[in-house]
This record gives sequence, structure tokens and C-alpha cells, in this order.
Amino acid sequence: MGSAVSAIGYVLQTLPDSLVTGITVLAIILGNQALFTVAVSSIFMQALITGIGYLIIKLNPDSVITRASIEPCVAGYINNYWAQVRGGRNNTDHPYAPSLYMATVSFFAGWGAALRQLYAEEISQGVLSSSTSIGMLVIAFMIVLIAVFYRVFVSECESLIGALIGIGAGTLMGYLFCISIGYATGRKATNLVGMPLLRDRIENGSPVYVCPKKE
Repeated sequence: MGSAVSAIGYVLQTLPDSLVTGITVLAIILGNQALFTVAVSSIFMQALITGIGYLIIKLNPDSVITRASIEPCVAGYINNYWAQVRGGRNNTDHPYAPSLYMATVSFFAGWGAALRQLYAEEISQGVLSSSTSIGMLVIAFMIVLIAVFYRVFVSECESLIGALIGIGAGTLMGYLFCISIGYATGRKATNLVGMPLLRDRIENGSPVYVCPKKE
């Protein structure tokens, strides 16, 4: 029982690594440009969040928290790497800095929310199932809730303020990045499932639906 709990705890502690790595591997295997866009965007978001944390540490160094490498809170490459970029050789954190962990997890939920806006026309016409998209979005935000409960109240690796700021920043960046990239590329670089884009078909004079020929 104890080993199972430890395993679950480790999975939750390294969740950002699992999400980014999993999406990157899938993008390579499937040759999916949209998945690759999500992965690269998440790394760019992490750099921005780290920069914000760096400024907060410089402005209020008295509240800095330095963690040893053996602590569970520093498990995972992503969290540990950016913490060292932010604070030098040690894993450095600050209670008022946006949580990089929560920002990363929330980023994908914000991206999912933006997809519903970008492809609202396709969803309304049934090209993409509305119930499926809502279900995936609910799951994404449930993962955010589980993560914040674990990181703040169970492992105590985050302050509640830092976690909430991280959730807000990550969700907002995920949403804005997805919307911006989507509109800038004609919604092609964010089309995760390769669905036919109704607006493009209508503007090009192509048929919206193509029925199979009968023998």
C-alpha cells in the first residue's frame, strides 16, 4: 500500500514532465504539427513564468525558499531546471512567485478552452463532438484541481498564493497563445485532430460534406 501511494505521489510530482514529454513524443510519432506547437508553446510559457519569478525573488529576497536536491518537491526535470535558472545553482522558490508546476498543468487546460472558441463553428455543425470537447476540458480542469490539492495541502510544495497565481497565469497564457497562433495560421497550427475546417471550405467554394458514390 505504501509503495502504491509513493508511486502515485511521484507521478503527481513529475506531472509537468509527463505532460510535456508525452505531447512531444506523440507529436514526433504522429508527425502532428499542432501537438508540436502545444509543446513548444508550453516551454515558452515556462520561460516567461520563470522570468516573473526571477523578478519577484530579486525584489523580495528575504522570503526566498531554498530546497535540497533530495526533497520530493524538486522531483522532475522541468520544475528543477527552471527553479535553478530562476535562482542560481540551488532550487529556489518564493511564496509569492507564480508556481511553475501549476502554470504548466493549467496551460493545457487554457489551451483546451481556447480550442472550443477557435473551432466553435465546427463544433456547432457536429464536425467535432461538443460533448467530447466539453468532457476533455472538464478532465483537464479536474487534473488542475487534483494537482493544486496535492501540491498545496498534501506535499506542501507550493504556497496557496503562488499556486493560484500560477493557475491564473498558466490558464491565461494557454488561452492567449492558442488563440493567437490559431488565428495567425488560419487555425491550421492548432488543429489537433486534423478536422476539416468549414470556414475554409465555404470560402474556397468546396462542398462542406462529400457523400460516398453509390455503386
